[in-house]
Order: sequence, then structure tokens, then C-alpha cells
Amino acid sequence: MSSQKKSKSSVFPVSRLKKILQSNESVGKIGASVPVVASKAIELFLKEFVDKCF
Repeated sequence: MSSQKKSKSSVFPVSRLKKILQSNESVGKIGASVPVVASKAIELFLKEFVDKCF
């Protein structure tokens, strides 16, 4: 079985993403995992976007 190395660090600051998400008045409280998941999703999206550009 191959072992995968999990990245624990985030490319984007989680605290800043949390502030951005909460800046919308319609958004109430958000869970602690939401900014982490959003950061990873943004990272994967941008990586795919850049790869397709070149």
C-alpha cells in the first residue's frame, strides 16, 4: 500500500479566509473546518487553472 504525504500547511491564511467568509452579512457562524476546506479548494482550483493555461 502506498503512503501519501498529507499537506498540513495551507497556502492561504485560514484566518483571512474566515474574515472574508464572515464579511457577508447573510453568513452566520462558520465551522472551524470551513476555512481550511475552502483554502484547499481554492489551491486545487488555481493549480488546475494554471496547469491548463500552459
